[in-house]
Amino acid sequence: PRLSAQSIQAFETLRSEGFAPQYEFAEEQADTPWWSYLVVLILTALVAGGVVMYRRKKVADDLLKDAAEVFAYTAELLAAGDAVREAIFTCYQDLCGLLQQRGFLRRDFETVREFEFAIRQALQGVSEDALTALDNTFEMARYSREEMGAQHQEVAVQALTRMSGEIAQIQAIPNR
Repeated sequence: PRLSAQSIQAFETLRSEGFAPQYEFAEEQADTPWWSYLVVLILTALVAGGVVMYRRKKVADDLLKDAAEVFAYTAELLAAGDAVREAIFTCYQDLCGLLQQRGFLRRDFETVREFEFAIRQALQGVSEDALTALDNTFEMARYSREEMGAQHQEVAVQALTRMSGEIAQIQAIPNR
């Protein structure tokens, strides 16, 4: 579109009178201070760390709960008079499955030492005496050639009850 003659004349008149447009500049906003980025970064790191710690704690609590159920169930079987060797070996297999699910034990493990290492790593709050008693019970059931009687049953029930008790103590400790 063309400008009308009147518009061109009005512009020329303004220009000859010393037309100087005045512009108002908006105030420039100040830059965000560098430390605010640092604060946001630190807060993000703290939240992420908290989430990771919470998830690890939840996984550890689930493992303890599941292990305690295995020990309690086996102790009940033994107290009810089930076959000692079979009940203990079933407990061992259940624990192996639990440790494999949680990544503490590889699927094709070969030695009892690997199992012992895995259970010590998974149940870190449990005393060495309780773990040793459990290991001895499993070795007795797995490798002993003698018939397992009432004495063996009592030793196994004590070891399993001790493990359940120590896990219950660990779970009773309030979160910090």
